[in-house]
Amino acid sequence: ISQSFQSDTQRHHSNFSNLILTRLVMVETRSRSTPRSRKRRQVSIPSSSPSRSRPKSSTTNKAAIKVATKLTYIDGKPKPYYRGFVHGVGTFVFGFLTVCSTLYTGANFGQVPTLLTNYWWGFTLLLFGKFISYAASAWLHLYPFESKKWVTEALKTDLVCIVLSVGFTSLAFFPAWSEESLLGLGVTLAFMFLNLACVQWTFTGHIGLETPKGRSEVPRNICLVLQFLDIAYKIGRATNFSKMWLATILAYVAAFAFAGPVTASHEKEPIVGVFFWHKLQRNSLHEDFHNVLAIADLIVIKMAYDYVTSQA
Repeated sequence: ISQSFQSDTQRHHSNFSNLILTRLVMVETRSRSTPRSRKRRQVSIPSSSPSRSRPKSSTTNKAAIKVATKLTYIDGKPKPYYRGFVHGVGTFVFGFLTVCSTLYTGANFGQVPTLLTNYWWGFTLLLFGKFISYAASAWLHLYPFESKKWVTEALKTDLVCIVLSVGFTSLAFFPAWSEESLLGLGVTLAFMFLNLACVQWTFTGHIGLETPKGRSEVPRNICLVLQFLDIAYKIGRATNFSKMWLATILAYVAAFAFAGPVTASHEKEPIVGVFFWHKLQRNSLHEDFHNVLAIADLIVIKMAYDYVTSQA
């Protein structure tokens, strides 16, 4: 009996030891396999997770939409990359010059009455006319409109402000409050209201930058040509039709020559093949028109400044 009890005890002890060893092996196996599975899950999550792949595609789409919006107006008309660059720079330049001229005129009022009373106020109005015209164009070409209605209003404002830019040019060449100056101011206001009526007639009931079918730009262009001839003659008479006056007239005529194709184009930009600097989605005759016009404006401002200072 004693021997059988000892053998049973040894057998149970052996089974218990085997059970303990088996449990230890299982626990160790689990502890080794768990980090690997977690590591695999962590590695596999980025490749299978759709939440991290979506931002990349959405960012690409937003960038594509931004580029497409930059290269077109809200109504679909092409807008090259450099469209509005001259207007933005001109707004700051002519705005700065207008402020400086106004401050100079106000600070010296009463000290040099001949210069200020007779001519300098007209020169300040000349600069203001250029500033308001360039600012209107900058608003049209640079502001990111989200409504066709407002981009149409910006176009109408731009067309109306052209008259102020042209009409105020002659005021620097005549004494302030003189008969010539007051007559020039009255003629400018008359042309402004006439041009406003032409613009309203052209775009009434229409939304977009394209000239409506059945309407024409001819009446407005006739007004601008008549105003230009009036101003050119007045300035030429004041400057004895000098060489700088002739250079100014030629520059404006060259700019007007570009205006026809620019106004007629809508769906396609007016690109001339022989002009090597014309590049699709970068510049066209529209940019040439404004560049030449800016050169003419700088020449006439220089001519007006020389004339005003010579009258002091």
